[in-house]
Amino acid sequence: MSMQTPRRRPMAVLTGLACAVATVLALVSAPAAQADVVTIANRTQFVDTSGDIVHAHGGGIIKVGRYYYWFGESRHADSSFKAVSVYRSSDLKTWKFRNNALTQASAPELASSNIERPKVMYNAATGQFVMWMHKETATDYVQARAAVAVSSTIDGDYSYQGSFRPFDQHMSRDITVFVDDDGAGYMISAANENRDLHVYRLTADYTQVAQLVKSWPGDVRESPALFKRNGVYFMLTSGATYWNPNQQKYSTASSIAGPWSAWRNVGDSTGFGSQTTAVLPIQGSQGTSYLYLGDRWGPGFGATYLDSQYVWLPLRFPSDTSLAMDEFGKIMVDTDTGVIAGVPASYVNLQARHSGKCADIVNASTANNAELAQYTCGTGFNQQVTTRTTSDGYQQLVMRNSGLCLDVSGGSTADNAQVIQWTCGSGTNQQWKFQDAGDGYSQIVARHSGKCLDVPGNSMANSARIKQFTCNATATNQQWQRLAVPSSAMTPAVAAATDPQTPTGQNGWFTQEVNLVVTATDTFGIESTEYRIDGGPWRSYTKAVALPVGAITVDYRATSVSGTTSPTGTITVRTDPFKPTVDAATDGATVTLGGQDKHSGVEAISYQVDDGEWLSYAGPIVVTEAGKHKVSYRAFDKAGNESATSSVKIEIP
Repeated sequence: MSMQTPRRRPMAVLTGLACAVATVLALVSAPAAQADVVTIANRTQFVDTSGDIVHAHGGGIIKVGRYYYWFGESRHADSSFKAVSVYRSSDLKTWKFRNNALTQASAPELASSNIERPKVMYNAATGQFVMWMHKETATDYVQARAAVAVSSTIDGDYSYQGSFRPFDQHMSRDITVFVDDDGAGYMISAANENRDLHVYRLTADYTQVAQLVKSWPGDVRESPALFKRNGVYFMLTSGATYWNPNQQKYSTASSIAGPWSAWRNVGDSTGFGSQTTAVLPIQGSQGTSYLYLGDRWGPGFGATYLDSQYVWLPLRFPSDTSLAMDEFGKIMVDTDTGVIAGVPASYVNLQARHSGKCADIVNASTANNAELAQYTCGTGFNQQVTTRTTSDGYQQLVMRNSGLCLDVSGGSTADNAQVIQWTCGSGTNQQWKFQDAGDGYSQIVARHSGKCLDVPGNSMANSARIKQFTCNATATNQQWQRLAVPSSAMTPAVAAATDPQTPTGQNGWFTQEVNLVVTATDTFGIESTEYRIDGGPWRSYTKAVALPVGAITVDYRATSVSGTTSPTGTITVRTDPFKPTVDAATDGATVTLGGQDKHSGVEAISYQVDDGEWLSYAGPIVVTEAGKHKVSYRAFDKAGNESATSSVKIEIP
């Protein structure tokens, strides 16, 4: 999260990351060389062209000409303000340090301070670059001020203009800026101890607030990032949980003033281990992509602020007003074409040396607390593991079927503690190191306990639980081989069901409207899901689909972001919500009945003479008793629907 002082906090709501992203298309005329397609690793620290760590946390990126300029926080070891650093790149990977654009010496009130979330915007009317940021003192967190600095050059020395609370009234912490198509500038910041989120329209020179145009009171959202796509405004935010990552949420509107939609989740419950800092539009010859920029704060994974890392992920837009984000260990970026894509992760099976069996989540469960066991190696996603780097050579082991991490239950350090899967977090009981055991095998050592993954008693049996135990370099039941998963096994998991799930009629038939529900999961993310009915054309699946009546066959499949397509699944659905009909014909004393049902078919016809018992109809009814009679009748179809009861009258002389 954003800055946390070593002293007191006013409440348990920490400022998050805000970000501003702007594009200035033609401010420098000297062309740069064409950028290469680059691969960027996530959950890492970036280094600049001098080999130094890039410290630009909580920052924003602005494009000027062919270059991207990245402004961010550079702090001392005690987390106090050192400088606002600025780096330049044409490909978003190769960063050259340009300047400390703002320093402790820039103004007296910056000499001992904290500066967070520096964002730079360009004012085309004045020709000035304007930096907004969140300011506190170095010793507490009560000022909650916005601060402004300006420069006539993008990477020059910025002139500090001072700090203030908007309208001398509102707290201002997490901050971002935005320039709209009409040139209007906006500043967005968290207020009221981060309980509220405010959108301010700026003055013409972008250096003061002019009007509060939107407020989200009481929603406790921070680290705002505002961007616009196809005429729709997106506000991406995080919750407030100090340095720990949490669920990112977004809202959309057709006007900055609103109305805005309800907050909706994006990504997983931890923002894939990060907090929003920016959304960067990357415009190129093939279109415009949108890149999520997030910070993975060091204190959130047991390290220091200076150990903080970056998480950059491509955003997807299932519709003009919806947003999706998938996790990738690496991404590919082509700033010339504007194309960004996740690099598919690699999966392995963990095979025990003594038994030849694979680590397996019992019953392919996707739930927290499901246990790890050994089982005959197969192609199930519950045996496929990918790694996620933490620090110091340790990694999380993430199960493909669930997206959960292997975890020593309860953080136990005892021998024979069960290994389970659990929501990925920052605990060291979810961090593992592979130690070479020779011949292609490794021991897998838990960071918190120093103990090894172990199959107790050297069991050879399926379903033997896997636990942690004191490491023994010669024990083959603690030695694991990483077997690459064939590409054919790395396809999305897709399933189809009906809503309602259980037939409401008889003989497997539904007697009410039935919806098709298709779910697809893949660690790389799902690009598309499709279905077809009775061998017809494939159609895109985006939400539950009402199925036609009758007995039908539905095929379904899914394609991942990485381009792999699942095997086609099939379900058969029988639906008949209609009642059968039945007709009667009379010929003197004889009544002949006939039933019709278009979908499930007639199961039975019954009849009643006068007030007698109902009988099953098997052929013409002959009434022999003299007098007037009423013959009632009804039909049942195979789905269990019952027709209305009808009757005919006959008279026998």
